[in-house]
Amino acid sequence: MKIERVALAHITSIRLKGYRDICFVDSEDDLYSIDTDHLLGAGSNTLVKSNIMLYKLSHNFSYIKKQGNVIVIGAATKMSDIMKFCISNNITGLEFLYGVPCSIGGATYMNAGAFSKSIGDIFSYAKVYSAEKGIIYVDKSSVDFFYRETSLKGYVILEVALNCKTEKRKTIINRTKSYIKKRLSAAHIKNTFGSVFKNPKNKEFTAGEMIDRCGLKGMRKNSAAISEKHGNFIIGFGETEFDDIAFLIDKMKNSVYKQFGISLEEEVKII
Repeated sequence: MKIERVALAHITSIRLKGYRDICFVDSEDDLYSIDTDHLLGAGSNTLVKSNIMLYKLSHNFSYIKKQGNVIVIGAATKMSDIMKFCISNNITGLEFLYGVPCSIGGATYMNAGAFSKSIGDIFSYAKVYSAEKGIIYVDKSSVDFFYRETSLKGYVILEVALNCKTEKRKTIINRTKSYIKKRLSAAHIKNTFGSVFKNPKNKEFTAGEMIDRCGLKGMRKNSAAISEKHGNFIIGFGETEFDDIAFLIDKMKNSVYKQFGISLEEEVKII
């Protein structure tokens, strides 16, 4: 393992201001001596609050291999690299996540999804670590997938295998373009950590719709603002201050509770 002083703007998708010590995990053996609660993925759904040592899987955990009917992917592999591999090899199934600035480990842990599709739909198995069980393999029959969460809480995902199918490259590219066009028209893919809150279950409105009805879209606090496109997104300007984001999150939660009587639950992880 090695420790580096790193700008948070380089390891979080909303480009947080400040610096932190990052310990890069080079091997599976390193996992036995770190605090896995402070392990970062691609930083796409994470806010860093405390001045603590952070950990991150090194490039040794970034790889893609096709093995029969599955693609086996190292947890640190970025979604953009996975999509390039899929398009080059005529593999379909992950187009719905194109443009999301995440790693496959984080996407699986959160059961990332869009356009009525999610990672759980194509999940085959994963190699995971926990302090209690060490390194084990879990298949789909032993993992529960829910809306924006899984039963993998408490584990570090090291490798993911996804079921794959082949299709004409032109068809995959056209579908990818269609999804990215829809995503850009309704939300953002840069300078944001994605959805702030989970959508409440069995409610008339989504989190974004409730925030919109509270008149908060476009509200700005110095280096951050609630998106004018989508009420459940916060976007940053330059290097974004954590306190500005926290102010907006509190404003969104308090306004929705006051008007709708609903306590929104954060989707973004704060460490």
